Amino acid sequence: MEHCEVAAATAAFLEDWLKQRPEDAPPPRMVDLGCDDLALLAPLLRRLPLASYTGLDMDPPVLQLAQKAFGPRNTDQ
Repeated sequence: MEHCEVAAATAAFLEDWLKQRPEDAPPPRMVDLGCDDLALLAPLLRRLPLASYTGLDMDPPVLQLAQKAFGPRNTDQ
């Protein structure tokens, strides 16, 4: 699968999974192993009702790109 196809399949799965969850279910926590730069998934992640998101990647420059793509964190918790 190409990068865009993987991102699209991941987005479709997450959206379907969230629709099936009960409305009173607590927000899920997400750990993304090999998150890459989040160029394609950041918009989806920002609108998901996540309690937390942790992106992991072995390449520090890629993590900086992911942080930039995801945007500022909510530190009010």
